[in-house]
Parts: sequence; C-alpha cells; structure tokens
Amino acid sequence: MTDRKVDWDWTRITKRTEVRRIDAAFWVDETLCGLAYGKITTHGPALTRLEGAPGEHVLKGHITDLAIAVLETLAAALGSTRTMLEDPDPDLIAWYGLRGYLPVADPELSRYLAKERAAR
Repeated sequence: MTDRKVDWDWTRITKRTEVRRIDAAFWVDETLCGLAYGKITTHGPALTRLEGAPGEHVLKGHITDLAIAVLETLAAALGSTRTMLEDPDPDLIAWYGLRGYLPVADPELSRYLAKERAAR
C-alpha cells in the first residue's frame, strides 16, 4: 500500500511522442523524488501531471514548487506571459492561489489554473 493520491502510469505518460512537451524528473542521488509532465500550448506551457514520490525523501514537500519553477522558467524562455496547471487537485487550489495561480474565466480553459506575468 502506498500513500499516492493518484495512480498514473508514468512510463506510459513519459513515452508519449508529443514534440512540444515538458518532462521533469527530480532526483537526489539514486532516489527519484518526483515527476512532472506537461505540454506547450498556444495559451502557454501547462503542467498536466505532477507527483511526488511516496514515502520519505529529501525533497518531500518541495516537488510542486520545483515543478512550478521549471514551468515558469520555460515560459520566460519561450516569451510566454502565461503558465497553467491542468486539472489541479481540488484540495490544493487555495495553495496554488497563494502562488498566483487562479481559475481561468475563458470557458475553453476552465480545466486550468493560470498565472499571468508581465511581458518583457
């Protein structure tokens, strides 16, 4: 029995052939601490899957912040002013809001929380 909230098949997810995708693995020594997967859309880069490894590890409690940092750095490099989180865990929506991720008013993007930044 694990303490996973989701049961994603990470092997299947990361073997997809999409060209405009985001793959991030967070390792410390020989321990895989977390994985993030997403896509680069016309609306901006979006994380679609995010999970910290079950059990104790040195990055416990930091995987989401690390994944968001990767997402926001990628957006800046691409010149995108928006980053998005697809289908966020309802229990974490307020927490994401503290980091600037808010529900999107556009019905086409209602599955997402988004964060806007000023154009450079």
